[in-house]
Amino acid sequence: MTALIELICRAHPSSEGLGPLITPVDQMWAYCEGRGNGGHEWTRIEPTRRDQLSDLLRIQNGRAS
Repeated sequence: MTALIELICRAHPSSEGLGPLITPVDQMWAYCEGRGNGGHEWTRIEPTRRDQLSDLLRIQNGRAS
């Protein structure tokens, strides 16, 4: 079974080259694109596979292709 991302961080929206941080938060998987060390602003999303997350974020940010 594949774990699904249920939280995304809105405080660190851009990557610093190290890749995203994926970590457990309150028994859910959370994703931070900017790999912040703290100060996260978690937003709940529909459970989403990691490989589909960039499409979801692009749509939510109004940049649908």
